[in-house]
Amino acid sequence: MTSVSDLHTVCLSRMDDNEQHSLRRRLLDALAFPDMNDRQNQIERLVGDFGDTFQWIFDDFDQNRFPAWLQEGSGVFWICGKAGSGKSSLMDLIARNIEDGGLFFDLLKQWAGTETPCLLTFWFYRPSPNELIKSTSGLWRSLCFQILNQEPNLSKKIRENSDGKVPEKLKTSLIASGSCVQSWSDSQLKSWLEYLLTHCDSKYCLLIDGLDEVGESALEAVKEVSRMSSHVKICCSSRPESSFHDALQESPSLLLEERNATDIASYCNRRLEGTRAADHCDSIASRAQGVFLWAHLVTEVLREAAKRGDDENELEERLKICPDGMTELFTHLLERQDKFYLKYPKPYLKLIDVAVRRKSCWAIPDLPVLVLHLASQNQHELLEAISDGSGSDFFTKLDQNTRFPELKTIVVTRCAGLIEMTPDEFVRDPHRHDHNASRNRRYRQLEVTHNFKVRFTHRSALSFLQEDPQAASFLASSGVSEDEATTRLLNASVAKAILGEDLGDRIVLPEEPFQFASAISGEAWSEQVTSVMDRLFANAETRTEWSISERPIDVLYTRCWKREFIWFRDPLVPSEIFMSSPKLSNFENMAFCFGSIYALQPYIREKLLKVDSDLKALAAALSYCQHLRSAWYSKDFLTVLEPCLEVERMIYFEYHWSTSSAAKVICATRPLWEHIFCASISWFHISWFQAEGWNKIKKDVQSRVPALCPPLQPNGPSVELWMIGGRESSKRFILPPDSGVLDSEMLEERVFKVQMCVGCVESQGHSALKFLEWSPSGIGRFLLLTDGQNESLRQGFDRGLHEDYEHTLLAILKNNWSSLSLQEKAKAIWYGESLGRRYIFVAGEVLSVDADERNTWEDSLFELGVIRGIPAEDSVTEELIEIIVNDGGAFERLYGQSETNWYGLER
Repeated sequence: MTSVSDLHTVCLSRMDDNEQHSLRRRLLDALAFPDMNDRQNQIERLVGDFGDTFQWIFDDFDQNRFPAWLQEGSGVFWICGKAGSGKSSLMDLIARNIEDGGLFFDLLKQWAGTETPCLLTFWFYRPSPNELIKSTSGLWRSLCFQILNQEPNLSKKIRENSDGKVPEKLKTSLIASGSCVQSWSDSQLKSWLEYLLTHCDSKYCLLIDGLDEVGESALEAVKEVSRMSSHVKICCSSRPESSFHDALQESPSLLLEERNATDIASYCNRRLEGTRAADHCDSIASRAQGVFLWAHLVTEVLREAAKRGDDENELEERLKICPDGMTELFTHLLERQDKFYLKYPKPYLKLIDVAVRRKSCWAIPDLPVLVLHLASQNQHELLEAISDGSGSDFFTKLDQNTRFPELKTIVVTRCAGLIEMTPDEFVRDPHRHDHNASRNRRYRQLEVTHNFKVRFTHRSALSFLQEDPQAASFLASSGVSEDEATTRLLNASVAKAILGEDLGDRIVLPEEPFQFASAISGEAWSEQVTSVMDRLFANAETRTEWSISERPIDVLYTRCWKREFIWFRDPLVPSEIFMSSPKLSNFENMAFCFGSIYALQPYIREKLLKVDSDLKALAAALSYCQHLRSAWYSKDFLTVLEPCLEVERMIYFEYHWSTSSAAKVICATRPLWEHIFCASISWFHISWFQAEGWNKIKKDVQSRVPALCPPLQPNGPSVELWMIGGRESSKRFILPPDSGVLDSEMLEERVFKVQMCVGCVESQGHSALKFLEWSPSGIGRFLLLTDGQNESLRQGFDRGLHEDYEHTLLAILKNNWSSLSLQEKAKAIWYGESLGRRYIFVAGEVLSVDADERNTWEDSLFELGVIRGIPAEDSVTEELIEIIVNDGGAFERLYGQSETNWYGLER
């Protein structure tokens, strides 16, 4: 029989095998960002519509020189083309053909010689809501991510740092996962990339699309990357702007509009085949002058006209009157709409335009088709339906009269082909959408519409609407003002939320209503808008039978993305801690809580006027504290509330947050100023944010909040707080519960008792934080900290010295080991977590490891101690094996099943 020591040997061996993967994973987590591949994925979906275009790029070595450049060239290859000529589609074709396994990957292999060729890509996109997609900061992050993802051995080189050239921030990220996006400047990110390129074992071909989306900063980035290493060469695309021509004229290049006439003609033939307009394909391709978008729009005009029965002469006349320029064509298409549409306009284009421009800080370029559909309906009837609820006859009739294919045709036609509809991948997320119950839902047609989003066909269409005077005139002809359009979109998004359960949408408080509500100006806010927001909260309360202390907040608000193996939480998560008061109703708690998170000043002002007079100060206090805990800081919002505050009044608040397993709640009665100070702590602790806007907010909070606190001591009063989590969860500050003790639901949490002197915060920053006691996860009671341990924790916390911070925590646990019971020891190891690392118990010693090593340890204990029946060497390990069996995670990883009853397995 294998000895117990073999278990330890196997465990340590497996951990060593996984170490490099774990380091790489940690770095990838730190670098990745939401929507990193969004633009490229969007292009991939569109390329299929254009068939096998641009294949000539790989055919002729002499004429376009691109295959020769792939095979033996260096430096930069420039693909130049007019707006709408198909540059992004061509870049996508190149990417798919020269990646590993692609038809022309061998060309890169010949260039790389004995080294490994790899492909890196980045697609700039100006309309993206994510700043990183339209900035060089995103380029640096993405390139670093891709290189580390393709070269596992780089993580070992970074850790060993044998030549001492690893950038400091790169070393830091090895220790703590999930570093803040805002913590890296462009110069730091560039130093990362230069290190990776000069220490890699591969040669890289980089594709960068859309330099003109960013401008000269992207051009400078291309030059910088080219200078970093001879192991990289770059193929980039842009419009033929003078700055790019001047900088890249000596590089091998390709002018796309000189080569794509055959592709355009082929596309036109496919679209017009079998129609009366088929004879005009060559003429369209000739007049397009290399602009695919022009050909696409004109082809659709003739295709629809042929469907309606136009004869040859009429089709020829339609083609003849189409202007050659893109701006002129956009204007022509809008002006030449069906006479019926012109006489009875629908504000589709106005609504889409406003949705893109007036979502406050959101600026999301896609709009759910269902929101657009509802916003274009009779608003009086829609408001009545919102009041009546999801069972309204209005929704029933609308569902009966809606067919998505017909709606798509109508909307695209009325928008003159400037927009398109695509499937909404977010709706397909099982965390958000319940697909299993579709048979039982009553609004089948509206649900189909719910599955799609609308966006502009091309950035040039968006630019035309926002910059051209004739486009502005057309938008104004809809008779819908900016504020009315925003209000319509708010009404529609609330109606969609009310229909949520019937559409299979799990989210009861979606983000869209708050986006549009925050964009409505104070002058345009009305009692009707307040009533609509009230219906949103009333619906959420009804759908969840909502009680804050009983419902995980994530049921009400969640947003995730999946990119490769990484899940992202919304970087602008509304709040990590939610507050409530039992003196307010569930509805009032929701209204003041979420209304304050999103700084809906007109709404909160009206709600304060209507709340019972004896509760007004309480509601204002809740709003003030909750807004301080949100990501959207408005000093005007806080200023309006301050006259209502009674800062020395004792107030009972409930603090709520969610973990992956349960909702947590702590109840605390303290003077209001303590609640306010506690809520503001996260703003005092954002020294790692470099953006100017964040620093302005921090400065305002650091002057505003201490002014509300009574100066009872020379440096102001001291406040005792509970800090849940640690360095990376520093937003989770709460006031200690009235009982002063940890209850059972806090067992899995790591809690610090800390003390802060209010008057010292502005001058000392993190140094004002003093660590008093610590409750490790799993123990459920506090351990006293010495002055030396406090100083070590404080320095680690202040300076971001994650390794020192982690080592201090582990040392504290070991120092108190003899005072812990057997169950406390096992639970401290099982639940223990520090800065993304977990504890294990090997050969009588507690070690701190990453998540993958922890899983390996669990699997080893389960396999050797349970499946193979090897007795545990000590009582702590025996207790841990029992916990592992009850948890079931190791069984599932080892056998690919969720069944935790393993007793049927043969030993």
